[in-house]
Amino acid sequence: MNRREFFLAGAAITGGMVFYAQFPAGVAAKENNNIKQISDFVQIMCDGRVLVGCNQPEMGQDITTCMIMCIAEELEVDWQSIEYTRMPLGLKKAYEQILWKYGPQLSSGSATTRRNWEYMREVGAQARNFLVSSAAKILNADVKDCSVQSGVVKHLPSNNQLSYYDIVKLNSSVEPSDFKSPQLSPSKKFTILGKDLPSLNTPNIVYGKKIYCADIRHPNMKFAAILRCPYFDGKLKNFDGEKAMAINGVSHVFELISRKSPEPFTIINDGVAVVANSTWAAIKGKDALKTEWEHHSNKIESSLSIKQSMEQQLAGQGLLVRNDGNFNQSFAQSEKKIKLRYEVPLIAHIPMEPPSCYAFVQDHSVHVTAPVQRPRQVAHDISTFLGIDIIDVSINLPVLGGSFGRKLTSDFVLEAVMISKKIRRPVLLQWSREDDIKHDFYRPSSLHEIQAGIQNNQIIAWKHSMASTSKFYRRKNIKIEDYWKSEFYPDDFPANIIPNYQLEYHSVDSKVPRGSLRAPGHNSNAFVVQSFIAELAGLLGKDHFSFLHDLLNTNKSFPYSSFGSELFEPKRLAKCLQALNNSPSKSNHTGVGYATHFTFGSYCAHKIEVEYINNSIKIKKISIAVDCGLPIHPRGIESQIIGGTIDALSAAMFQEITIDNDAILQSNFHDYKVINHHLIPDDIKVIIIPNGNQPEGVGEIAYSSAAPALANAIDKACGIRLRSMPFSKDISFV
Repeated sequence: MNRREFFLAGAAITGGMVFYAQFPAGVAAKENNNIKQISDFVQIMCDGRVLVGCNQPEMGQDITTCMIMCIAEELEVDWQSIEYTRMPLGLKKAYEQILWKYGPQLSSGSATTRRNWEYMREVGAQARNFLVSSAAKILNADVKDCSVQSGVVKHLPSNNQLSYYDIVKLNSSVEPSDFKSPQLSPSKKFTILGKDLPSLNTPNIVYGKKIYCADIRHPNMKFAAILRCPYFDGKLKNFDGEKAMAINGVSHVFELISRKSPEPFTIINDGVAVVANSTWAAIKGKDALKTEWEHHSNKIESSLSIKQSMEQQLAGQGLLVRNDGNFNQSFAQSEKKIKLRYEVPLIAHIPMEPPSCYAFVQDHSVHVTAPVQRPRQVAHDISTFLGIDIIDVSINLPVLGGSFGRKLTSDFVLEAVMISKKIRRPVLLQWSREDDIKHDFYRPSSLHEIQAGIQNNQIIAWKHSMASTSKFYRRKNIKIEDYWKSEFYPDDFPANIIPNYQLEYHSVDSKVPRGSLRAPGHNSNAFVVQSFIAELAGLLGKDHFSFLHDLLNTNKSFPYSSFGSELFEPKRLAKCLQALNNSPSKSNHTGVGYATHFTFGSYCAHKIEVEYINNSIKIKKISIAVDCGLPIHPRGIESQIIGGTIDALSAAMFQEITIDNDAILQSNFHDYKVINHHLIPDDIKVIIIPNGNQPEGVGEIAYSSAAPALANAIDKACGIRLRSMPFSKDISFV
């Protein structure tokens, strides 16, 4: 396929500006009789179909459909004519700077839509402008007299019209002066955005045509598996690969060495790589290895030792990260004083697709295909590790079979790069489920204590103390005194609502690798805060729904300094809660629980109804209200909210990573349980509350408030108050 020499979308390093189209001087656009490519993102087919590129990592959040809706809206084509393709990492060098070629490429923090929707609309609008300008030139007409509908440009005075394909076929060049800044459609005129359209991903999923990294095949490619040290920061003492080499198809066995604490991670741990002609042979070779490992230090960790450290930390004085009013004085003078503790465990990401990576290291370049959320960071890590220019690192982006934050890291990619460099061949590294669970960057564990002072049935003092194993452990250029910044969001509710308010942090030392897991920080703190609010309401003899609603129902807006927004508007949470209606329990054995939270710019409220049957809990109904600004892909929003809720409930009900002798005890789904289908109610309802003209994120929004809503419902149904996860340690589910 020949490319037209027309470049539509480059961007400044911020990604905020589209470079307008222009041909190199004296060069005519090349043509192909079947396909016309008018930009890096858009190709026009001879049969009227439009092939549109998606530049963002797709990990199941359906960002593909969302981004292509943005282009199609401004390109003004029928949705039925759209097909899509995945785009690689696009970087270019200009004036010694590395710039985005296809706009920023990053899926994290529920911010992909918010970051990119205007940029992608500009891509579509600029392509439309090019086509309309070209049509006017062909028809010898004024652009102002031309209109577009369904991929056809019509000259209104003469009634002449040209399809997009006819335009690019007839046009051979265009001058830069023909282009003006693209005018974007106002939201009230949207014909695609905001509509309940099916996912573009669904047909390929249904027919098994999705290409994942494990499906990649290249000539002369080898396959690899790694046996990793089970101990945190442990070392390989020796190994015997004779039996592994005897496995039919195994070609190489050699050691991989990791960095040790306190250096930032490259790969998680030392290991022994087995390279073979098939994945099966590599796994069999791995199983045949004989290894001897040793601990890195005399300090051996366990779940018990970590909890004891957290308890010792909470007994002392921590770092005050927020201090409004005078907590000590107001608490001392309070009529009632309440102090409660909550515990949140380590958990693993367990994406359905364990990590995998294809890598081919050559003398001065490397090609990678990998399911990663931050491809530019991965390219940077590879270039640093190999000592080559980042421009010489190419990365293809297959769909990610789930991630939830696991594939923000580069460890599994660097493992594949190490192996390819060693054998001087392309290689596909495949992790097993056991690898995935035992060698993760886990959600930090934490122990929380909240104290509240009550005067005249109102909260006048609040202190939230947390001891946790911060996810900032071994992050580059982050000091220990800043570890709290990944664990507390100091402007989260109920900050600014309660006059005398303190947040206190205690950093707990641990060798366990930690990282971001869906709604990091929020997924722990919302459980604690929303559970405590419900308990306060009960102790004060108040209705929980009304108590929470009254705390949120203020017309004031507050500055928000953490990621996701510049402003927190509590009343939007109150409206989400109000949309769920206050329903009292129907009998002594049923319970209705509520919780709300503000996560990365969006507002969410949960209502969960349960029944207590034969000493077990059955979830009967789930209702969720979400305000994510302007809803541009409603079906995708609903799917993400339901998926996030189920993911959160699975973790809250069943999941915990435990440690003994510096090693993870869990290994697969037999001892690291996920929620079964029969435990999920058929009755799940999502209410979308539109607000404003700017979309906000949804991928992580529902995770935070699901667990406390369930805990509050269980308390109502049977009087069992769950203050630690997983809940299944204290109650069973049916």
